[in-house]
Amino acid sequence: MLKKQLIMSGFINQCIAYVLAKETEISSCVFILPSKRAGNFLKKELAKEIPDTLYAPEVWSIEEFLHEITAMQELSSTQALFKLYEAYCSVVKKEAEAFDVFITWGQTLLHDFNEIDRYLINPEEFFTYLSNIQDINHWALTSNKTTLVKKYLEFWKQLPAIYNVFTTNLLKEKLAYQGLMYRQAAAKCAHFFKENKEKRFYVIGFNALNDAEQQLFQTLLASEQGDVLWDIDKAFLEDPYHDAGLFIRKYKNTWAYYQRYPDRFKFIDSSYKNTKDIKIYEVSKNVGQAKQVGEILTKFDAEQLANTAVVMNDESLLTPMLNALPENITEVNITMGLPLVETPIAALIEILFDIQQEKKDTYYYKNIVAFLHHPIIQRKLSSAGDKLIKEIQEENLVFIELSTVLEFFEPEEHPFLNFCLRKNRSSPKQFIQHLTEALLALKDSLSDAPVLKEYVFQFYQLFNQLLVLTEQYPYLDTIPLVRLMYKEQLQSLSVDFKGSPYGNLQLMGMLETRVLDYEN
Repeated sequence: MLKKQLIMSGFINQCIAYVLAKETEISSCVFILPSKRAGNFLKKELAKEIPDTLYAPEVWSIEEFLHEITAMQELSSTQALFKLYEAYCSVVKKEAEAFDVFITWGQTLLHDFNEIDRYLINPEEFFTYLSNIQDINHWALTSNKTTLVKKYLEFWKQLPAIYNVFTTNLLKEKLAYQGLMYRQAAAKCAHFFKENKEKRFYVIGFNALNDAEQQLFQTLLASEQGDVLWDIDKAFLEDPYHDAGLFIRKYKNTWAYYQRYPDRFKFIDSSYKNTKDIKIYEVSKNVGQAKQVGEILTKFDAEQLANTAVVMNDESLLTPMLNALPENITEVNITMGLPLVETPIAALIEILFDIQQEKKDTYYYKNIVAFLHHPIIQRKLSSAGDKLIKEIQEENLVFIELSTVLEFFEPEEHPFLNFCLRKNRSSPKQFIQHLTEALLALKDSLSDAPVLKEYVFQFYQLFNQLLVLTEQYPYLDTIPLVRLMYKEQLQSLSVDFKGSPYGNLQLMGMLETRVLDYEN
């Protein structure tokens, strides 16, 4: 856990001063930064430096830059997975595995395709090389290949065709996963810069680049239509063994543009070796760290809090950190999301999936007890749930009829219970529809708990997306498969908090500190 004071008088201001000294038409400039948050701070500082009224320059994140070059829409990982399955089936045909088997390894293949494209690797050569290695490995084990081994080796040989069909289909629809967008941007960037000669591009604050980004930035430098401004300290850059300067040191020494114009490498700072006041606190466990930071923050006045950031290298620290904030902090800006998988609603949804996957028409008592004990359900339903749990324990019930559950509750509570508990094993679509109705009912009952209400709404949106998928792809036809897709999507989703990025205490993840400077 780190505590630093946020002082916007460093790298961003240095970049602004450099650009203003070079450019007479700032409105024609485009700034490209690693994150949208960094872009917001650049806009704020730029407004301070320019007293006149004019059209603001464009400020893009790297993702927006790629979109501008390619004019393509980026797919979510779930959408890309379905598109990949379609390509796989069209190549393998009758030998294609069912979707519930494919999903166990499809995400890995998608990740490999993504990395191949981001690093501009020739897919034909790459997969042919891997196929030959696999062939040698199995040839070395035995000269007589079994049917299973033959199919396995054949699959490796089909990977180039799967990749080609997959990417060709996406390009026809002007769709792309992240890696493909990088590959397309690297191929089209020279034409893009020629088509936008009236603009000046400034790439600010990047460090470790993939091969596509390197090609993009080197093409920009070669076109003389802008500059790349590095956030690097002399201590890291000139030390050949310091890992912090490894990548930028490599670019400075190997890029053709810097070989020709070594004096155009910007910027090399020298503030790292300045005297600093660093305090180290010995604290056990995550909750203890959060409480320690809260205690430190009690000593800060309003002006100091407005220039303070708490940086967390573990997103799971966010909840204990929020609970540990002292009373003198009335506003806070959070630039990292809380993973949905860590919210109480996620635990409730798991219980409902367990109930749906029970093989009997009756209900196993442990799942009913877990459902009724869940704090969100206890807020929604009457105390009759406690009476039902007592009945289960006293009568030693193992399996329970739904009608028995409903007998303990008021008639107006029955629709909600039916939405949650009625089994729809043969109709995943109906199960999702019932679940969305249950989430809407929960949302309406949480007017006094806005954070819980937001959690419920996020899950409502997630299941609406799953409902669309079941309508688009008929092979999403079982509850276990829907559960797999749900978990796949859940891992990448978070609750995004909104607040002013200026003037409040800042809570952020480590990557959010890029381009920003801190005094303490």
